[in-house]
Amino acid sequence: MSARKAIAVVVVALAAILAPTLMAQAAPRRHNGLIAFSRFRYVDSPVRREIWVANADGSGQRQLTHVGPNYRDSNPDWAPDGSRLVFTRCAPRNGVPGDGRCTIWSVKADGSGLQLLSHACPNPASVGPKCPADSGASYSPDGRSMAFTRFVETPNSISIGDTELRHVRTLFPFGRRPADIGGFAWSPDGKKLAFLDFNDPEDHREPVNGRAVYLISAEGTGLRRVTPWSLQAGGGGDSLSWSPDGQRILFRTITSDYGHPGPPNGNLWTVRPNGTDLRQLTHFPAGTPVQLGSYSPDGQSIVFTTRAGATPKPDGTRSWPDVFVIKADGTGLTPITRTKNWEGTPDWGPSPNGTSN
Repeated sequence: MSARKAIAVVVVALAAILAPTLMAQAAPRRHNGLIAFSRFRYVDSPVRREIWVANADGSGQRQLTHVGPNYRDSNPDWAPDGSRLVFTRCAPRNGVPGDGRCTIWSVKADGSGLQLLSHACPNPASVGPKCPADSGASYSPDGRSMAFTRFVETPNSISIGDTELRHVRTLFPFGRRPADIGGFAWSPDGKKLAFLDFNDPEDHREPVNGRAVYLISAEGTGLRRVTPWSLQAGGGGDSLSWSPDGQRILFRTITSDYGHPGPPNGNLWTVRPNGTDLRQLTHFPAGTPVQLGSYSPDGQSIVFTTRAGATPKPDGTRSWPDVFVIKADGTGLTPITRTKNWEGTPDWGPSPNGTSN
């Protein structure tokens, strides 16, 4: 082999070795900002659920939204610039908290500028062709679009619209038959969506009660399952989170659901977008509720909620979940909130001014 060919071989080999690292370094890194989460007022007042924010160390907790009894705000998602967030608000129906129509709202990071994005309807609890139920909105990486669930008769589609939800298109990953999907997370390049699929027994899909993570392009092509059915990925109003470098997808598994009103039991896992290299991050004891949040904007940490180590309720019975943070490798469990009520659905936002908080 000539010296020139030998050098060429070495260069190609080095490029193959360094390519993943260079791609990760090329991914945009954002400074960590506020953590948004939902808080149930089970103890302090009639049941209601509202959006709160806190600094990454748990300080500076403040309430962003205020609702009447039996209304529920949940699933906040930060805009890429950290200036606003969207969330789901569900109305009561026949006295049942949050059992009515769900709608998507937005609010500024300081709590001002509250705006209804879904269709305004005379009856806040009723769902119909002109009053669809919307939930689980997720901003695209460029901040120009949102993916969300729109329900009229059967929840079987992915809706993608502008940030005002004025122009909406629909993807049907499993055709026009019933399906229970949600938990949308955009890939960092905005080309793909990860989502959760649950085979409800009433949908007559196999395997019955199966749960899995799927990927699909933002144009509706290339559908494929990422996690095995046996792992039981996601559920119970869960979300997904894509690591900022695009290398991993964060999800929660369901180990059991004992009928507790809090989130089901489970653990946090990650997987590569091609379905390889499954990694279990947490190893909680049986009977530990867990609800997924997201990666931090810098990709170094993960926010979620769990009952493990949470504040006991006043009557000494099982705790409601608190917000916790771990490192991206699953170590360093650190509490962010310590309250007697239930926190859930956290999301970690970027710092609007580009400085680390």
